Amino acid sequence: MHFKIICTAILIFFCTSIQVNAAPASAPKAAPKTAPTPRVMVPPPPIVDPILYQNTITPLLTADDITVQFPSDYISARERFRKKAAQVKSKFPGTEVGLYKVPSVFDRDLTTDHIFIPRFGSKKLLLITSGMHGAEAYTGHALQMWYLEKLLHTGKLPNFNILIVHTINPYGAKYFQRTNENNVDLNRNFASAKDFKSTNAEYDKLRPLLEPDYKASGYLLTTLGFYAKAAWSNLRLGKKFILGSLRGQYQYPTGIFYGGDQLQSETKSLQKLIRYYAASAADIYHVDVHTGFGEKNKLHFFGSDDLENDPSVAKNEAALKKVIGSYKVDTASDKDFYATTGDIGDWLWREFRNKRVVPMTFEFGTMDSQTMLGGLNSLRITVLENQGHHHGFLSNEDHMKSFKDLEKLFNPQSLEWQSAVLKSGTEALNTTLKNFEAL
Repeated sequence: MHFKIICTAILIFFCTSIQVNAAPASAPKAAPKTAPTPRVMVPPPPIVDPILYQNTITPLLTADDITVQFPSDYISARERFRKKAAQVKSKFPGTEVGLYKVPSVFDRDLTTDHIFIPRFGSKKLLLITSGMHGAEAYTGHALQMWYLEKLLHTGKLPNFNILIVHTINPYGAKYFQRTNENNVDLNRNFASAKDFKSTNAEYDKLRPLLEPDYKASGYLLTTLGFYAKAAWSNLRLGKKFILGSLRGQYQYPTGIFYGGDQLQSETKSLQKLIRYYAASAADIYHVDVHTGFGEKNKLHFFGSDDLENDPSVAKNEAALKKVIGSYKVDTASDKDFYATTGDIGDWLWREFRNKRVVPMTFEFGTMDSQTMLGGLNSLRITVLENQGHHHGFLSNEDHMKSFKDLEKLFNPQSLEWQSAVLKSGTEALNTTLKNFEAL
């Protein structure tokens, strides 16, 4: 039986490898010096001021209330955040609202906004970030808006300082792509000098699968061919090998999960901002909101991989257990998950070794990517979008289908998923913030 499956996979592999303009993966191309064509331009809808609360701090889970929390474009999300931040500033003395510009070759209206709400006398800092991966920004936006509205509704501040950073990757959010303008995955860019010079042997071996260098197509036969090649790689190399290829790579500028060859402007600006507001903190709890990986409609928690490997950080492990409480934290040692290189959590741990630091990723699953089929589908969508961006699509229909698939992977429009995000996300924030306050 296994012999028949393998033979079938090999047959499809060879049949689908013969395509127009097809060629083996070539040496890495230099990063483009001119602005790449934006992946997708989405016209902004009218700005609607959300109303989440009516005599309660629990979101009203009506269709209208939920949908408006997940804006479809960067500009309206930014305006909503700025408006809410201004309301918070007028409510709580000492609140600081600001932004920094993100440079771009052709777009001069890209900013990352933030709000700092002080709790005088406290040595704790809560940091909530969104939009590290641009296409995932709108889920983080929803949770950040919920928390700001909660503060306005209760009129009370917790016993910690609060720094909320809105849309770290505005280019990716505006043009709906995971990476920044330079095709850099920012959550692989908080890297050390050693990381930037590292190689990823797993990625090298799978590069022909992960970086096809011909026009992208969503044809059924092409899709089946990708599944066959990926399944064959899985049988040959093992699932852990494939997951390892996704941890990040620093060799191929047009590849997926590319961490760059130096710190990006977005990374340096965010690091400067965090250093400034965290200078006097003794304890830091960081919530970084992401979507895409894991069981559909479920919230997963990922901690820093370095916390697992260095015995000198026992204080951070103890703090993590107290803050997370009964929630399960998934780690790279689990069979369905993988470690990343150069992510912000590891940077926080390295940067503030003299403090207690709890870096935590809130990851909302969308496509059951922890399963074989879901994982292959998520990988196919990521590869096809990147392929189309660098080599074009065979047709406009292929381009639009790629966009729709990317939306399902990183920003699902279903009411069921959005409801699950708000319910599980707000519950997790409430619980872990109470624990952090008591730390």
